[in-house]
Order: sequence, then structure tokens, then C-alpha cells
Amino acid sequence: MPRPINTSTRIGQLRTILGLKAREFSTLAGISFGTLRLVEAGYNTLSTATTERIAFATGVDPQWLLGNGEDLQPTWFDPKAGRTAPFTRDDFTANREALPAESIGPVLETVIRASSLKVLASLRDAARHNTLGAALYLVDRLLQEMPDKLGWSAEDAEKMRRAHASETESPR
Repeated sequence: MPRPINTSTRIGQLRTILGLKAREFSTLAGISFGTLRLVEAGYNTLSTATTERIAFATGVDPQWLLGNGEDLQPTWFDPKAGRTAPFTRDDFTANREALPAESIGPVLETVIRASSLKVLASLRDAARHNTLGAALYLVDRLLQEMPDKLGWSAEDAEKMRRAHASETESPR
């Protein structure tokens, strides 16, 4: 028999509203099952990165998730109304259905852009220090190891590696 959800934490409140089991929620949010359990039990707090991942995956306002504001009801920004509104299971479902399967969403697109700029700045610094070759090697190695570190299936890992290889091939 599954344990009841601890609704004294915001993550527990959110999971209750979404009607998701702990493993389903942890998979959706991209966090480990153990981390979810510790946060729900009140032993750990959410990091900013984890909060952003959960907010992107569910549509809930990250400020609410972090505990900001007095309202115990989860909120989200409703673009049609132009204001924050109470967050419901229906909002979650509508937000999930509105995103095309290949879409990564505006929040994640911003995060990706920021990360790309950091990598680019680091490569420029490496070039100034005459270590560009080593830096490029490390970036390539990271990309090759990423699917394994993230626990992707062997098939998905191979697809990513093939796509990366085809995008980086120099024209002949």
C-alpha cells in the first residue's frame, strides 16, 4: 500500500493536485525518487535548478513552489488573463497538451541559451589561454557521456550520438 502524500510541503501539495504517484512525479520533474521523498518529508529543500525543472514540467509558478507568498494554493501565470491564477489539475493537463512533442518551451529555451552563452564564454577564455583544444575535447566528451549519465536508454543515447555526429561533421 502506498504511503500517503505529505501535504504539509508544497511539493506534496502539488503532487496531490496533479494526482501523480511519487515515481510518476519524479520522472516528470527529472528528479530522483529519493530526492522527491526527502523534499516531501521536509528533510531537504529544492534547489533553484530543481524548482525550475518542476515548474517547467508542471506549469506551476516557481515562486509558489519555493514558498514565496502566503497562498497555500499553487499558482501559475495565466497568459490569457495576464495574471497569476490558482493552479489545478486541468491547467496541468491543458499545458501538457498545448506543447508539441518536440517543443522544449520558452523557459527551457531561455535556460539553454544561458547555458550556451556560458559554454561559449568558457571556450573563448580557453582560446585566450591557448587551451582551446583541451576545452573542445572536454565539451565533446561531456556530450558523449551525457546520455549515460542521465540514464537514457541505449537506443536514445545512440540516436543522440548520431545526431550530434551528423551536426558536427565538417563539409567536404
